[in-house]
Amino acid sequence: GRKDQINALDSLLNRGGFLLLKGEIGSGKTTLLKEFYEHIDILPFSLFYEAQAGDEVKPFSGIIEGVRKLVPPESLNDIDKDSRELLKGLFSEGNDFRIDPAMSIGGINEQRMIAKAFSDLVAKVNRKKRGLLIIDNAQWLDEQSLDTIVYMYEHMTPQKTSAVILSFRDDIPELEVESLLINKIGHRVNQILTVDPFIKEEVAEIYFRESGRESSIDLIDQLFKLSGGNPRLLRSLLDTIRQKNLAEDDCNLDAKEFINPETVGVINEILEPINDETRSILKSLAILNEPFGPMMIEKMTGLPGYTLLEKIRLLEKRRILTWSSNEDGVVRYWFTHGIIAEYLANSIDPMEKRLLHLKAAEMITDCEGNGDPQASHLAWHFQESGQYREALKYWI
Repeated sequence: GRKDQINALDSLLNRGGFLLLKGEIGSGKTTLLKEFYEHIDILPFSLFYEAQAGDEVKPFSGIIEGVRKLVPPESLNDIDKDSRELLKGLFSEGNDFRIDPAMSIGGINEQRMIAKAFSDLVAKVNRKKRGLLIIDNAQWLDEQSLDTIVYMYEHMTPQKTSAVILSFRDDIPELEVESLLINKIGHRVNQILTVDPFIKEEVAEIYFRESGRESSIDLIDQLFKLSGGNPRLLRSLLDTIRQKNLAEDDCNLDAKEFINPETVGVINEILEPINDETRSILKSLAILNEPFGPMMIEKMTGLPGYTLLEKIRLLEKRRILTWSSNEDGVVRYWFTHGIIAEYLANSIDPMEKRLLHLKAAEMITDCEGNGDPQASHLAWHFQESGQYREALKYWI
């Protein structure tokens, strides 16, 4: 749990080394780091920096921004002339510590000299304390800054043993962040922690803590399915429930009630790397409003098998889709965060939505039949497409 993770961070601070903290977007990595930072009894010489998308292509931008927040500009005068001149060349207005967009970085030797200069600068400022460096969103950290951090760690004197915490998203598989970090840091990695989404029991505990009362199993199940246990999404759902009094009688939740700016902000961050073709696949599946099998995916998307397989695997790695099989081997996929399915379904053009509902009804009949088990689903799709006579046949 979160207490064990805080204890692991405490242990790292005492012994030094690198710790990698990973999890999906909204999993609570930043919150965990801030809680850890706020409860430290004796504050070390520390830097808490959040990397931004785009930093990864700007050499030394991470370490420059970090130093700008931590080191007084006049400290440049405390290091030797060569290092001072080297670092001044990285800033747009001398000691103003603002990254120069026009700067160019030389070869390996010059980069190592810059790393040494940064290390000397930080050592001059931090004369007594241990160092704590926290880089949040390290998936956006540029390679030169990471090399500098490793160099600084290696050249700290023993009494200044430093702890370095790098948090990163592990739901962007194409970035291969973990492999890149381990390749750079190597044996210096003491521990890798994963911040997992909440399980259903934790959702129930949080609901009780927030509302002050027990909830029905059904309500907790709905909250878990909508949020997927994602802390940021769950927080948004609970805020909406409180503001609108949606759960006063443990009523069934209408997912549409939760489509608000806060929730949409998290959803857009999750979906941001998804291209238009893959998003179109998700919309076709979101219209189903229930778990779906592999054949239904093929029928709804119309894509060739192996092309579709590649995209579905990517969506699984991004934790947008999840699947499992029952004891009979029947496989079903579903949206990991049910609120995303609702958001995508609501974003479909009305005419396209009508056509997708008709297609869904046709595909359900082709793949599963039109008997009693399928009746309610078929009726709903025909109703949503405006085919009320067809819907009535299945409602009766």
